[in-house]
Amino acid sequence: MKEHGFAEARDSGVVEVNTHDASAHITYKLEPGQRYRFGRVLVYGARGVPVKEIIQAAGIDQGDIFKPSALELAQQRIYNLGAFAAVRVSLEPLGETPIAAVRINVREAPFQTTRFGIGGQVEESRWEVPRLRAEYTNRNFLGGLRRLELASTIGYAFVPNIAQSTSNGIATLTSAQLTVPTVFFPGLDFVSRAEFAREINFGFDYDEVAARGSLVYRRGRHSIAPAINFVRYFKVDLPSADLQTLINKGGPNLALLKNCIPSCNLTYPEIRYTYDSRDNVLEPTVGFFATLDLQQTLKPGSFTYFRVEPEIRGYMPLGKYGVLAARAQYGALILEGSDQNPLASPFTQRFFGGGQSFQRGYAPLQQGPKVGSTSGTSIPQQYTGYIPIGGNGSALIAAEARFYTDFILKHTAFVVFTDASRITPKPALPWQGVLEVAPGIGLRYLTPFGPIRVDVGYVLNPQEQILPAAGNVQQTPSLSCACTHHGLNCTRVGEPHPPEPTTAHLPGPPVVRPPAPRQKGRGRRIGRAVGLGIAALFGLVLLAIVLGLVWLHTGNGARSLGIEVTKQAQQAIQGRLAVSRIEVRGFLEVCADAVDLRDPDGIEVLRAERACVHVNPIALKAHKIMISELRLVRPWIDIATVTGPDGKPTTTLSRALAPREPPQPDQQKGPFAWVIDVTGISLEQGSVAMRPAPKETPSFALDRVDVRDGRAHYAADKTAAALALSGQLLQPGKLPIAVGVDATVDGPTNTGKLDLREARISAGKSGARASGSLDLGTRRGTVEIRDLRLFPEDLDALSRGKPGALSGEVRGQATVRLEGQRVVTMARLEAGGGKVALDADATLDQGPRWSVALQLDDVDPAAVARAGPNGKVTGRVEANGKGTPTFDEHGVRGDLHAKVHLGPAHLERMGEMKADLTADVQGRKALIRAFTATALGLRLSMHGEAAFDAMALDLDVQAPDLSAVGKAIGTFRKTPSIPLAGSAQISAHLTGSPKRPQANLHLRAPRFRQDARFAGTNIAIDGNLGGNLKAPDGKLLVTATDLQLGQIALKAPRIDMQLAWPMAHLRVASGIRAMSFASRTPCGSTSAPGKRSWSRSIWWDRTARCASRRSCAKRRWTRPPC
Repeated sequence: MKEHGFAEARDSGVVEVNTHDASAHITYKLEPGQRYRFGRVLVYGARGVPVKEIIQAAGIDQGDIFKPSALELAQQRIYNLGAFAAVRVSLEPLGETPIAAVRINVREAPFQTTRFGIGGQVEESRWEVPRLRAEYTNRNFLGGLRRLELASTIGYAFVPNIAQSTSNGIATLTSAQLTVPTVFFPGLDFVSRAEFAREINFGFDYDEVAARGSLVYRRGRHSIAPAINFVRYFKVDLPSADLQTLINKGGPNLALLKNCIPSCNLTYPEIRYTYDSRDNVLEPTVGFFATLDLQQTLKPGSFTYFRVEPEIRGYMPLGKYGVLAARAQYGALILEGSDQNPLASPFTQRFFGGGQSFQRGYAPLQQGPKVGSTSGTSIPQQYTGYIPIGGNGSALIAAEARFYTDFILKHTAFVVFTDASRITPKPALPWQGVLEVAPGIGLRYLTPFGPIRVDVGYVLNPQEQILPAAGNVQQTPSLSCACTHHGLNCTRVGEPHPPEPTTAHLPGPPVVRPPAPRQKGRGRRIGRAVGLGIAALFGLVLLAIVLGLVWLHTGNGARSLGIEVTKQAQQAIQGRLAVSRIEVRGFLEVCADAVDLRDPDGIEVLRAERACVHVNPIALKAHKIMISELRLVRPWIDIATVTGPDGKPTTTLSRALAPREPPQPDQQKGPFAWVIDVTGISLEQGSVAMRPAPKETPSFALDRVDVRDGRAHYAADKTAAALALSGQLLQPGKLPIAVGVDATVDGPTNTGKLDLREARISAGKSGARASGSLDLGTRRGTVEIRDLRLFPEDLDALSRGKPGALSGEVRGQATVRLEGQRVVTMARLEAGGGKVALDADATLDQGPRWSVALQLDDVDPAAVARAGPNGKVTGRVEANGKGTPTFDEHGVRGDLHAKVHLGPAHLERMGEMKADLTADVQGRKALIRAFTATALGLRLSMHGEAAFDAMALDLDVQAPDLSAVGKAIGTFRKTPSIPLAGSAQISAHLTGSPKRPQANLHLRAPRFRQDARFAGTNIAIDGNLGGNLKAPDGKLLVTATDLQLGQIALKAPRIDMQLAWPMAHLRVASGIRAMSFASRTPCGSTSAPGKRSWSRSIWWDRTARCASRRSCAKRRWTRPPC
């Protein structure tokens, strides 16, 4: 379904078993979801490579139907560009719309690299020592990701060896290749190549220049490459041969000499198809490789033929301990035209057998037709008495079994092989003819650059193919001209018409006496005896292995193995390991029932219903634990915090696995001093719990844990692990979780290099992926975190039933870079409909220094935090300091500098806001250098110092338009706007402490009006307030030019206010400009309305209780008796 665009397709099923009628009803449910199409393509990590080049190479067009295979194909195409060290193509988190955005993460390789190497090659018939190699690669030659590769291999060749050299000289292969990617469409590359070669081999030398051009198309595991080749061979020579002897013995078969001596040309188009599913190119263990090569010559060229060469290889693992490999190859060179002599083909294109890459029972090039004496002659005569000429037909069937012997010597393998092949003068069908069979044995030493191989083979049925001898040679003009190069008589070359055949009487060649038949037969008998001895030894080894397996399958053998394993474990660790029964099945498959591991105090740490492994018992003696296909059925792991014998906190698992004997400085003890190699790890229906103390409620618990196809390796020089885990989290909340890790550590765990290929974690719908590398010794490396997604419901589940702080989805990516003691973090998130950027830099030394920068762009606080208001916020926070800031109930303590800019921000009920803050914190003391804010129609500024127990701040608040303030307050309180008008300014000097401040307050309002109930001009309020914020005390003086209090108009009032919470004493002195009702004078006297002086004292009881607002006003405002 996913391959057809249904990216979120899910399947489920229910099986209902009816035990009464022995039937089962299976219900299969498929939820396809929406059909997705590809959206935009995003590229991350590209610095020197244009993004459009990467998108073009990916071949994903916006609007195409989503296919997972398209992502894999795009990843392969981008990697084939050769410009990147790592490539990962994945999807962006899916949203509500059926659009799948594509994310491409790349890590660029160096654009220019230069490499040098030295080596050698030693064969029976040819030595090349030393051999030097130099390579130069430019991965962006002239832009456009064109790849230029210059390579040269040069060595000095000796034929057949240094001691008995008959031919020697410089051998080389120098080439220049230019690759142009994505020629017409993604995946199609154009490759042009020029090369020069000088070859010195057994029997012939030649120089070669070639020009080649091809189109290469790759798709998945398939590739096809049509090409055109122009090749010229020149300076072709037979320096190692005695020509007179060869002519005497080869006779008319020496047509070989007329083909390419001294030069010839080849022009041929070629097409090659390849399928490759191998897991490793250098040392494959599983998969197939198949190729088909077709050639057809054209003019201009010296030859006319058709050549076909198919090949197939297969690899199958033999458990943990070996690999079975098989190979079949066929070749046919079919001549065209009237000349059907097998030797009329170019010897450079013929098939030669023998050597490491073909028939290992023969030396290189030694299988197949030869001209000259027999192959039984001594080595000096071989290289002067005959030469191999190759054939036009070949067939090979080979099989070998590789057995890894790491328990004897690391990175080694023992090989048993059988090669069956033939080289024939004429092409033949694969099933025709006799194959020469050569069994043998070999050794391998595995290196990162490929295996070093040593093979010994013996041909059981050699087929001599020595062309018949002739005492004289019928010479033709062409033959004479060809032989002129070697100094023979060519008197008829210039004749105008074809001459009559003439017998050439050549000087008698040196007599080559063949070895006596008796010696030849004795040598064969000795060889056969050696071969039979090796076979017998191999058979005895196999017999011993079979007998050992049979014994292990018996009750006594299983018990002995169980006792040995338990004994080794008891001697290695302090914990108590017990198993109830051990059973041996199959090929070294050991199953243990009721496995139980406890710490030294008897506290249970691990138990499993059943544990099955493929184990190598021989490796135990070498302190190596080699396990394959480890399977645990219903394991239960319980880890509790306890106090160790040294009084320090530890865990029950650590105590159970602690070494029994204290490690010596020069010798490691315990299981972690061993080499542990485990593959095929699987775990079924397990559970894990972590407790603060034994038998207490777990703080972390997992249930229904499943692990599939995990692997782990531990050694002093390398550690590796890969597993995929899924389960149900029970504590601190209930969530389905999944974890996947694939990582290696090259070298010791404290100084090696960590290569985190991939780490995946998901909890509910939340999750993230990570990859990177880290040098543990120098603490340098980079970790990329991608596909980060956080959902509020997942965090709520982890909050033990309490709602979490997060209210909306957060997603994005992050990069963590370590540079020794420096840590650099960069995160790019999407939250609340906007973007969040976080950059942090910290130096972790004795006096750590750090800096943080947080940028918000159009973020809705309510969509991120539950306590946030609705709106949009844009701002930036910058902070840097020394040490680690700490937060407690008294505030912050540290040494830092902070700068905050907020705005423009639009918040619900508050309108537009802007704020700027610059502050320093030293210890408990905060120095506010500048603070300005604009909100609710107010402009606020502040500066000064503040601490937990003291402060000195200057505050200034301006309200230039109180009508805007009234509207903003009404909006904020979700009530009608407050009808305010005028302007006001407040300035204050704050001292004391934050909990009990003291304020010297000044308010100025040139104009003020609230409806018709309260108004005034030139209002001034001065005084001091202090004490508890909820119960302030102080003294205020209120003056004004005019003051309107409801229906009372006061002229130049003066109001003295004294606060002693909950009481307030007001003394009002003012002239009355007008009253709209008959007022009573104090103590019952009356007065007519008018402009009078009025002065009274009033107490305000804040704690008075009343049934209604009107009665409350009457009771709270009282005056003393007259």
